[in-house]
Amino acid sequence: MPAVAPDPRAVAPNTYTTPPPATLAVRGTKPEGTTAAPPPSGAVPAPGGPAFGVLAVPEVPKIAGASGSLPQAPAPPASAASAPPAAPEPFDHAKVVVGQVRGEHLTAADVVAALPGGSFDGCYKDDLRKRKSVIAGQGVLHLVLDDAGHIGGASFAGAPDLATVGQCIADASLGRNVRHVESGVTGADVSLTFRAE
Repeated sequence: MPAVAPDPRAVAPNTYTTPPPATLAVRGTKPEGTTAAPPPSGAVPAPGGPAFGVLAVPEVPKIAGASGSLPQAPAPPASAASAPPAAPEPFDHAKVVVGQVRGEHLTAADVVAALPGGSFDGCYKDDLRKRKSVIAGQGVLHLVLDDAGHIGGASFAGAPDLATVGQCIADASLGRNVRHVESGVTGADVSLTFRAE
């Protein structure tokens, strides 16, 4: 008895065939409580599709001898990972400490508030870096003030090694204003300590 070829139109209802490899598809909704009718006798059932709501993604072919894990990103060069941290600038912690303030018709706190401490530190650090050696010590900054508290003159007295730093500090002090001065103010002396650590 000759074999009967299956009818190509005889496909089970609500079946889904595998999409071509370059496409994605989403299966439509299926009402609850219904089941697919069995295929007519002699018909070849279509392969089962993906479950409801699942994207059909073609399977990636496996290469013989390759592990099942995804390829890893290349590791960064060893030189970048093992590079030592940048060395701190020399004399980064050098500081000019403002000490006692002597003067009449003004308060020490107002004088200290008027002085540019950050500029003082900058003068000191720059000088240390130029010398490439440590200098430390003490000095006195003399300020000349008018009745309004304006610093119109400044000078520095200290060790000869600190003369360049002292000049920079005196220049940075000019033009500043001390608040709350009283009539009769003439100036103030400010002790400074230079610490290179």
